[in-house]
Amino acid sequence: GAIEALARQPVVIRSPADSRALTITYGELGLTTNAEEIRQAIEGLSKGSLLNRAHRRWFMRNKAFPLVLMLSEERLEKAVNAHWEAQQQAMPTNARRVVDSHDNIRLEPDVPAYRIDTVELLSRLDREMHTFLYANLDKKLLDSSKPAEIELPLRTLQAEITLQELQSQRVNRKIYEFSTTLLSSSGGRRYNVDSTAKVLNDTLLAPGEVFDYSKIIEQTRKQFGYRQAPVIYDGRLVPGIGGGICQISTTLYNAVLRVGLEIVERRNHSLPISYAPLGLDATYSTGYINFRFRNTLDSYLLIRSELVGNQVIVKLFGEMDRAVRYTI
Repeated sequence: GAIEALARQPVVIRSPADSRALTITYGELGLTTNAEEIRQAIEGLSKGSLLNRAHRRWFMRNKAFPLVLMLSEERLEKAVNAHWEAQQQAMPTNARRVVDSHDNIRLEPDVPAYRIDTVELLSRLDREMHTFLYANLDKKLLDSSKPAEIELPLRTLQAEITLQELQSQRVNRKIYEFSTTLLSSSGGRRYNVDSTAKVLNDTLLAPGEVFDYSKIIEQTRKQFGYRQAPVIYDGRLVPGIGGGICQISTTLYNAVLRVGLEIVERRNHSLPISYAPLGLDATYSTGYINFRFRNTLDSYLLIRSELVGNQVIVKLFGEMDRAVRYTI
């Protein structure tokens, strides 16, 4: 009877990450024992001739017959994976930095995911199963209608980006904004400016890191491609691929200059341009002229950029002394 009672014994498995408990019996988890082998071995001691019985008893003297209880790991995995399917398939959600329409920053926390530790669960079930069985064998009969309670062991999958990580970057507020006016009606120029602004948007620089405009250009070329628009070449305006990209670098240059960041590399155009004051432009030519600067803030620097109407807008976010101002 004890083995049969054990097979009927219900177990309630509760997850700390999910309110839906799983109720299942040891029999449904594929309970097997060596009880029949033990029974046959013991019965053999009282069967056959007196000589055979004596012979078997001699060789089996002091021999122990441990009762082995086993559950099916395959059945257990199938049961818990089906019951907590959504939990098993969920992936961690990264923490997010959200910049609202008023340039206020909000941090949304990360959400971990969980996976069932089947090996540990099997071990817990095994301990609970033996406790129930031996309590019955000792005549301390348990109420088999009362389920045993087991907590589902979980492994935590952490998000790649955590709230603590974002907080440590100290990107707390907008520290400067600069804009230039897109005067050209060229569809190609507008496309190039808009595409480059989209790639530059949300660039994040660590303290001491050097920004390299050539990487933004290369990424834009791969993601969007550039269209033909007038470019300045050898002191003249000529048709070329990528016209307009210097307006993004110039707008960014004017912003970082007014935050006091270190300019590593910058050159002006060979002709005056219409969208920035004389001498305050930053040109670019693949393989020849680049625009680079270093983030000399103690915080990370977040660059936001967009084309709104005819305004090319660059906003810098981070943390710096509110009493410090730079003028040109």
